Amino acid sequence: MELLLGKKRLLQPGSNNKKLASNDTETWILNLAPHTQNSKGKSLCGHASPSCIKACLFKAGHGKMPAVERTRRLNTEVFIHHRETFIQLLHQELWGLHLKATQEGSVIAVRTNGTSDIDFYQLILNQTGVDVLKEYTGLVAYDYTKDYKKWEKYRGTPYHLTFSRSEINWLQARWVLEQGGNTAVVFYPKVPKTWQGFPVHDGSFSDERWLDPPGYIIGLIYKKVPGDDPLTNPFVVKV
Repeated sequence: MELLLGKKRLLQPGSNNKKLASNDTETWILNLAPHTQNSKGKSLCGHASPSCIKACLFKAGHGKMPAVERTRRLNTEVFIHHRETFIQLLHQELWGLHLKATQEGSVIAVRTNGTSDIDFYQLILNQTGVDVLKEYTGLVAYDYTKDYKKWEKYRGTPYHLTFSRSEINWLQARWVLEQGGNTAVVFYPKVPKTWQGFPVHDGSFSDERWLDPPGYIIGLIYKKVPGDDPLTNPFVVKV
């Protein structure tokens, strides 16, 4: 497999993603096959709701290309069947990006969960003893998550997590907002100014979530995916 032979990267440049390409900060992202789309049927999105699964962006945009989908699925199988090797490779890539940022006197943003919800930084720490979040100061780590315990765990750390609202977790999403955190909400066909009594920041122009104002809902515009209808999907808020 090309990944195991060092011919492919796990992290891909944000320039391949329309939204990430809008970031002022150089950004890299890891996309795996989401939910239970792997040979063991193991969920890589442990808190995904039924309607979230329908609206998943796995096959949206660049992900519709067969070669891209194939690579993401193969990378997922490496994670499932060769976990230590996967974590080692991911750690090496993060180290390389940290060195690049340090040498350039800049920072590089990394989103390790493009289409998954895994605590990769904890897995790296467990396996290598390296606390990437504290030691690799050239990186800006950020992600979206539906795991409110994960959000609470990393609250106030260098790992910026935006909670993601679904049709079944509004109580948790509201709690995060009340703590001064951010909750992403998918709207259709536009992003409102306020929702459920909270101000809404339009997050559809950039993915630099660590720059968002605290305590705001982050409004995201629904993106069409095959087999889903925003008008009937309760994951999508109609305004």
